[in-house]
Amino acid sequence: MSRALFLAAALLGFASAAFAAPADALDEGKVSSGKTVLDPGAGYILLHGSGRQGGTFIRVPDAEDLEAFRKERGDAFAKAQKRYQKKLAGWESDAKMATAQKKTAPAKPAAPDEASFSIGDIETRTAVQFGPDFAYIKDKANGRYSYLMAVKPGTYIWYGPVLFDPGQGFVGLCYCMGSVRFDVKPGVVTNVGNFLTAAPLAEQQKNAPLLDIRHNGGLSGFKVEVPASSSAVDFAVPSSLGKWPVEQAMFTASGKFNNIYGIMVSRLPPVPGVLAYERDRVIDAKTGAVVGSGF
Repeated sequence: MSRALFLAAALLGFASAAFAAPADALDEGKVSSGKTVLDPGAGYILLHGSGRQGGTFIRVPDAEDLEAFRKERGDAFAKAQKRYQKKLAGWESDAKMATAQKKTAPAKPAAPDEASFSIGDIETRTAVQFGPDFAYIKDKANGRYSYLMAVKPGTYIWYGPVLFDPGQGFVGLCYCMGSVRFDVKPGVVTNVGNFLTAAPLAEQQKNAPLLDIRHNGGLSGFKVEVPASSSAVDFAVPSSLGKWPVEQAMFTASGKFNNIYGIMVSRLPPVPGVLAYERDRVIDAKTGAVVGSGF
């Protein structure tokens, strides 16, 4: 039986935009019946595991995301300036009164600085979570749960087995020090299989074990488990997707990125032919080149 590691993070007071946007989970019954049809403009991610699980992907921001982020930041800064003007007017009044009464004037409020003004990380706006609920296939008897979600096409980075639990905050590990990425095309199901948990060489990174997030069905919510043993990489496709175009995900090494949820930091263990490390440097195992930070 898996050894459980219980990880708790403080409930963070993020605005709603700071939480990972829920993915559009698909239901096998509706796909099989034809109620849900392939959207040629959407991308799809398919993955599976031996039990209910979940995690977070970050889509690399595109031009549309960057423009929306710039507008959001500009609007927020304009509001901050208006609030400052009101505070400044109040301060001027209080300062005059203090001077007239020969008292110490209150500290002048600081003006918002556009260079340092922040509305949070853009990655929180492109993050996508899956599981542990809304599984595409729930085969408890054979220990197989599949997840299929509709997402915006683009490049996705495996942020890690991270979920938000209302009772604990964000739970899991951020693979911020090294991970993998893959492309999701429009009108195609990108099959991740069980690669994210089966392919990494967890035994080579015992001080930061490969983790799965599962739901224990109890009041304590999510828990993080260390798999008892590794399993073979499996890209089997459900028969219900027989008429849908499916392509196996092509993984490449991904460099360091921001720990946007402020949780425990780790890195994905080495993946043969894809991801390697030289001390703290991320290496593209296909080319031997060092992979830089960021996107």
